[in-house]
Amino acid sequence: GIETLLHTEVGVGFRLLQASFSSQVTLTPWTRISAVSEPNEYLEALSFSWNFTPCGERACRMDLELDFTLVNADHVIMWDMAKDKIISEYLLCFQRRCASRR
Repeated sequence: GIETLLHTEVGVGFRLLQASFSSQVTLTPWTRISAVSEPNEYLEALSFSWNFTPCGERACRMDLELDFTLVNADHVIMWDMAKDKIISEYLLCFQRRCASRR
């Protein structure tokens, strides 16, 4: 399919930590959504991809690839404490968005 490029501004937070980042997002219909984000006060690098594989007439498998480098090694401890909540919320938001597009 034809790719679409978008520029996004996203704000995220967990407890007292708040951050925002800009991303260049590439949409490939029916197969992939990928993004590369600009560095911010917490992240040296961030990229992610949602990959979609058909597995039925009205179903697909979604795989999330997430790659990031934190600015400060101390942030690894915070990530370890919060990662399950962050990823769960991320997935829930994505599922809500998909459901609203039906």
